[in-house]
Amino acid sequence: MGYETIRWEVSEGVATLTLNRPEVLNAITERMLAELADAMKQAERETAVRAIVLTGAGRGFCAGQDLQAIKDAYAGGGAPAFGDILRKQYNLERMLEVEAQLQVIAGRTQDHREGVLAFLEKRVSKFQGL
Repeated sequence: MGYETIRWEVSEGVATLTLNRPEVLNAITERMLAELADAMKQAERETAVRAIVLTGAGRGFCAGQDLQAIKDAYAGGGAPAFGDILRKQYNLERMLEVEAQLQVIAGRTQDHREGVLAFLEKRVSKFQGL
């Protein structure tokens, strides 16, 4: 899957997923959720990935759901079916699937904890210097 709303990078065993819609404070869309799910599956498949960092481009991590996208989708008339949107985009089944993927990756981390921690310490010190 080609990503339009996130960036994916792997370095030293750490996958960095960056929400990449800084012009709207990385507000979440249906496409972004699909891309994040795909990236998580990709991280699960890649044995080199031992940890995931989730971050946001620009000045804010994430503003939450992009309500403008929902409004635009219903511009022709009718009211948005918010219950359907919640069930489709934020369902428990999807959250459990992501949790299972993270557990697979966390299992890999047990053997490489020191290397991952050193990498993350470098990243934190880089951001603290900004």
